[in-house]
Amino acid sequence: MASARDIQSRIKSVQDTMKITNAMYLISSTKVKKARRALNDALPHFMQSEQLIGEILRDLPELEDRFFGTGEPILGGKKGFLVISGDKGLAGAYNHNIVKFAEGILQKETDPDVYVVGQLGALALQKAGYPVNRRFTGAAQQPSVSRSRRMAATLCQQFADGELSEVYIIYTRMEEHGEEATPVLQKLLPLSAEAFRPGEDKPQKPQQVNYLPDAGAVLGSIAPNYVTGYLFGALVEAYCSEENARMLAMKSATDSAAEMLRELSVIYNSVRQAAITQQIVEVAGGAKAQKRKRTS
Repeated sequence: MASARDIQSRIKSVQDTMKITNAMYLISSTKVKKARRALNDALPHFMQSEQLIGEILRDLPELEDRFFGTGEPILGGKKGFLVISGDKGLAGAYNHNIVKFAEGILQKETDPDVYVVGQLGALALQKAGYPVNRRFTGAAQQPSVSRSRRMAATLCQQFADGELSEVYIIYTRMEEHGEEATPVLQKLLPLSAEAFRPGEDKPQKPQQVNYLPDAGAVLGSIAPNYVTGYLFGALVEAYCSEENARMLAMKSATDSAAEMLRELSVIYNSVRQAAITQQIVEVAGGAKAQKRKRTS
C-alpha cells in the first residue's frame, strides 16, 4: 500500500486538476452566454433582410434570380459542403460526431468541394481522404458577422459564377433543452423562394414599388446579406454546442475528481490510522521490554 505522503501528494494533484476543470466549466458557460447575446443583437438586422426579400418576391413573383435557382442554368457546377467543427479538444464527442456525420454525407457524393471551419475537422477530413478546398480560420472560436460575411462572399461568388451548383452547410445545432447537440445538414444555396413567402395566415397583396436600379440588382445584393446572417447563426449555434459539450465534459471531470478525492481521503485515513496504531504498538512493546529489563 502507498505511504501517507504519496497519498497526500496524489490528493493535491487531484485537487489542482479539479480547480482547472471547474474553471474551464465556468469559462465555457460565460462564452455561451456571450455568443447568444451577440446573435440576439445581430438578429434584427438579418430579419430585416429576410423581410425585404419576401416583399420583392411578393411584388415580382416572376422575377428570375441565380440565388433562387431560377434563370438560365449553369452546367458543370459541383456541390459545395461547408463543415463547421472546432479548433480545440476537451469537448467530449463534439468534433468526432460532426466529422463522422460529414463523412457519411460526403461519401455519397462525387467529387464534392469541401470547405471547413475548425482545424480539427479539416485535419480529420483530410486524413479520411477528402481534399479541403479552403479553411476558414478563427470563426470556430470567435464567430462574428465580419467572418460570416467573408465566408458568405466566397460561397456566393462561386455559386454565382457557376463553380458551385448547390451549397450545403453541416453544423451542430443545440436541442431545445440545451443539454444535447445534433449534427444537421441544411441547404444554403440556392435559396428557397417558398421560405420567404408569407404563410396562409398572413396573406399580402403585391404592391407597386420602384426598385433602383432594378429589382434584380436589389435582390442580388440582399441575398448574400441573408446568407451572411444564416452563416452567422450556424456559427454561433455550433460554437454554443461545442462550449456546451465542453461544459458537460468538464463537469463530468470535476465530479469524477470529487469522487476520487473522497476515495483517496478514505484510503489516507486508513493508512494514517494504521501508522498511528503501529506506532502505539511499538511504544507499548518498548515500554514492556524496558519494564522486563528493570525487573530482571
